[in-house]
Amino acid sequence: MAVLALAAPPYRSLHLHDRLQAELERRGHRATAWCDDPRAAAFWQDQDLAAVPLLPGAADPLRVPVRELASEEATRCGLAPGTPAHRRRVDQVADRLARLVPTALRMFDRLQPDLLLACGDRRAERRLLAFLARELGVRVLWLAPGLLPHTLQHDESGLDGDAAIVRRSAGDYRDVMLQTRLLDACLAHAVARDEPAALSRRPLRAPAGRRHWLAGWQAVRHLGIGAAWRQREAWREAIAPPPMASAGPCAVLPPAPFAAVLLQAPDDERLHLDAPHPLAGDELATAALARWRPSPRSCRLVVSIWRRSRASPGNRGCTCYPPHAPPRRA
Repeated sequence: MAVLALAAPPYRSLHLHDRLQAELERRGHRATAWCDDPRAAAFWQDQDLAAVPLLPGAADPLRVPVRELASEEATRCGLAPGTPAHRRRVDQVADRLARLVPTALRMFDRLQPDLLLACGDRRAERRLLAFLARELGVRVLWLAPGLLPHTLQHDESGLDGDAAIVRRSAGDYRDVMLQTRLLDACLAHAVARDEPAALSRRPLRAPAGRRHWLAGWQAVRHLGIGAAWRQREAWREAIAPPPMASAGPCAVLPPAPFAAVLLQAPDDERLHLDAPHPLAGDELATAALARWRPSPRSCRLVVSIWRRSRASPGNRGCTCYPPHAPPRRA
């Protein structure tokens, strides 16, 4: 029997973890969610899923690079290094991580997991558990939504910029077969704006009772009022039915030739963690338009931009649309 530890699983992946735990138990394995938020542990337990809370204790960072992890967490949240807000966040997160280290080590010693499954973003608490697991000889597997519909990315090193795939060269793919059917299906799915085929979901129970309020008080005590409130709103989103795709504006494509620029959301953690000097959306659109100027006068630039700004829409020859706008020929 294998023992799996789920590293601070997010609420939005609860249905995935619910199915995962059921399949693992059917095969004789055991999975337990390790929650750094008491409210999350109580919520998982209310759904009849195995979960244990990781409550911070006396600070003892040992040799864990808590300051480094805290600095990356502040950067992930969009705080510019060297600013007072960045330094304050680093101090807060480093203190919390130092208080989590002894508790996490005791949990590793007590449950002896064979695999630590980290699903979700790269926040500091999840990266701390992954660091401790590697130091103790426990395998780590990261999961996150893939770049294509119906897919998950998985890697033992990390996600996105931390993944082992970024260290590969073009020669590593010389024997890889092109899966045109998969690409065609994903393209058709995206153009049709169809929702992914979700797993069947069982009804979830909203937290209630004295244990829930006690967990809420512990969350305020250990996480602060702001973080505890955000966790409360997160489980409300988890138990809500999946949103239906709404009909939005269409991206009217100009006649060929034209160029398209797709911009990431300004709060995307990949911009903060993986890009040393990320360009703002306006700067990238302006630079793309400058490169497009030498082309014939009839060519246009189409930009999928997340936030309406003053610079990009004002450029002649540049048309901006919100993300996920279905394309339509003029």
